[in-house]
Amino acid sequence: MGLLIQNLDYAVSFACLIFALHMLRVPAKHPLLSRLLGIAFLILAAQAALLYLITLFGRPSLPAMLLPAMPLLLGPVAYLFFKAAAVPRFKLQAIHSLYLIPAVFAVGLMAGGEFLTLVDYTVLLSQLGYAVALSFLARGNADGPAALGVYANSIKRWIWLASGYFLIMFVADLMIYMEIQAGTASDQAPTIMFTLLFKLILVAFMLLLALQNSRHFEWIYSFGAQTGPEKRMYVDDADLAQFQSITHALAQELGKPDFYEEEPPSLKEMAYRLSVPIRQLSLAVNHTYDESYSRYLNRQRIKRAKAYIKAHPEAAMIDVMYEAGFRTKSSFNKEFKALEGMSPSDYRSALSQSLSH
Repeated sequence: MGLLIQNLDYAVSFACLIFALHMLRVPAKHPLLSRLLGIAFLILAAQAALLYLITLFGRPSLPAMLLPAMPLLLGPVAYLFFKAAAVPRFKLQAIHSLYLIPAVFAVGLMAGGEFLTLVDYTVLLSQLGYAVALSFLARGNADGPAALGVYANSIKRWIWLASGYFLIMFVADLMIYMEIQAGTASDQAPTIMFTLLFKLILVAFMLLLALQNSRHFEWIYSFGAQTGPEKRMYVDDADLAQFQSITHALAQELGKPDFYEEEPPSLKEMAYRLSVPIRQLSLAVNHTYDESYSRYLNRQRIKRAKAYIKAHPEAAMIDVMYEAGFRTKSSFNKEFKALEGMSPSDYRSALSQSLSH
């Protein structure tokens, strides 16, 4: 089992490193988010690498001294990442450096070789604490930042998943601690093997989503391309011509009479329709319209709804909803309010009042 655990440590470290480098290299509209996510996976990569080195050199070593600091750093970085995503105008401040104290404290105790049980308890309490903190963050910030708008629900789901991850790690580390206390060697503890296998599957899945720009991961790329007059992504003439060709084909697709008769296609589905790479379609929309594909598509649907309301002021709201390609009233109201700042009914009332004057 020792060799299997070594191989899993190596695989997890490598997969986390690839994902971290991917996120750190993404040109970011909100650099803080992509950098924090990249740092979080660098910490996971370092944790797996340290475990691998411990299996080679044993417990009394520098890797063993540094290992407890990794989960104590991962919690704060993950929390700050989701805090930045869920709270408008969030900025890192000097006071946030206090989050580093438990990690420094643990390394100091490990270097002294005393109170090692206290280090274990600190790690366990940190994992449980951040699981609870993230659950409160998910409950308290359902609307998400205005900059991400329609991605608020996606952010909330990912916060819940992160909370679940820390809870699972708390239970797993507690079981590992009990196994080692019972006399099981660390490279023979079955819980370590299953924990590493879980991490490997999780990281591989997330890496696949990121590289495919899946709709489940699309909110990450809502800050994935620099925009604005001063930080717009550089493209040469060939790229610009390709972007124009893609957006022209996209406009033609949206102009088809039957396009809004069904739920709008995902980024992946639309890329397949247009016979272009997923990432290329995303970049074309982001560069041309200064927003993500999903947000652009929703904006076109709401634009169609507004035009229908103006042309048919007495139409039932359900007819407006279907005309714009929505199938549920809740999603229609949510997207309309996210883009217009008011419900469809309030928009019609405001339009009626302006016309009467």
